Amino acid sequence: DITSFTGCGWKGWDLNEIISVMLIKTNCNKTDTEYSILDLDEFDKLVNNINSNDSSFCVLSSLLKFIEGTTVPLTIGKENYIIDTKNILFICCGAFDGLEEIISNRLNTTQKIGFNTVENADISADSNVLQNVTEEDLIAFGVSAQILGRFGSISVLNALDVDVMTDIILNSNRSVIRSMHRLLNVTQDVAVEISRDAAREIAKQCIETETGARGLAQIVYKMLLPHLFL
Repeated sequence: DITSFTGCGWKGWDLNEIISVMLIKTNCNKTDTEYSILDLDEFDKLVNNINSNDSSFCVLSSLLKFIEGTTVPLTIGKENYIIDTKNILFICCGAFDGLEEIISNRLNTTQKIGFNTVENADISADSNVLQNVTEEDLIAFGVSAQILGRFGSISVLNALDVDVMTDIILNSNRSVIRSMHRLLNVTQDVAVEISRDAAREIAKQCIETETGARGLAQIVYKMLLPHLFL
């Protein structure tokens, strides 16, 4: 979560701490660290805070140097390391709430001057409007051109549909059903099972409320709440 980091000199974690954590996760293997993949979530929240938070601006400034390639001196225990970030794959992701409106406004513009007047169809209701995103749209959202220029591609992930959400409930390693089964099986010797039809209904509720996969646990918890504290 990139929003948990602050600029150098501010209270909290700076970006050097990310590299330090990566080095520890690779058992202090310098080569593995320098060829790692770093996924920075909630990037859109950081961009939105630039105008009101000087620390966010410092984080983005530091991130520019990391993406471009810089050396980071670190000390783990008694060993000193110098990590070069130029070969680390940086991925910045987020929900980017409001970006759909920016794209729709651009695509729905109407040419009203000239003989060949063209009026584009309204695509504001198109669920795949994000597939039309451009660098200009992200700049209008608030992402700096300097940051965009350092990324080789822009990718859009499709929203979770009923089938995917159902699969998360039934087959995910962190399935809320499995968690509840372990809890009730240990505390009350009760097994928790769910049919595919029931899982689909829960998935539909999450999609209707737009709570995403995190909402699955809340729905199941409410259903089983009367049985948790017997």
